[in-house]
Amino acid sequence: MRKKTREEKNIERNKTKKIKINEIRKKTYLLQRTVVRTKKKITKLQDKLINSHKNMAECNEQFIQTKVGYLNESQKSMVMEYFAASRVKNSKSRRYSENWLMLCLLFNIRFPSAYKYLRTSALLPLPHLKIVQKHLSSIKSTCGFDQDFLRLLQKKN
Repeated sequence: MRKKTREEKNIERNKTKKIKINEIRKKTYLLQRTVVRTKKKITKLQDKLINSHKNMAECNEQFIQTKVGYLNESQKSMVMEYFAASRVKNSKSRRYSENWLMLCLLFNIRFPSAYKYLRTSALLPLPHLKIVQKHLSSIKSTCGFDQDFLRLLQKKN
């Protein structure tokens, strides 16, 4: 068995380096292609989202009322808030209905972490927690029995 010369060793090293370099080039090419494909998908989805926002903004109130007639009141208010939010360009200038604020208040009291998640992910047009807390503080609430409720019970008897 003869010993390899320095030149033969260098040639072998160069071959293995070339193979590794080619493998890395293939991987980078494939990764670049996947990045390009995902960017195209993202732009298509953003275009679809913009189109759906435009279509929602064009729907009028009567058309929406006829389509959601079979839903209960809380579901109707949610759909109406969706459409109202789609009409507003700036999310900071939204105006919420009293019914929607009360539903948000109850939802925040019952499930605070779910409320925060839905608000940050923008799945629902939920008001900020400070707005909900201001609405709660504006509602007159006292401890003990409600006198109006007791009067109503007396009238029924």
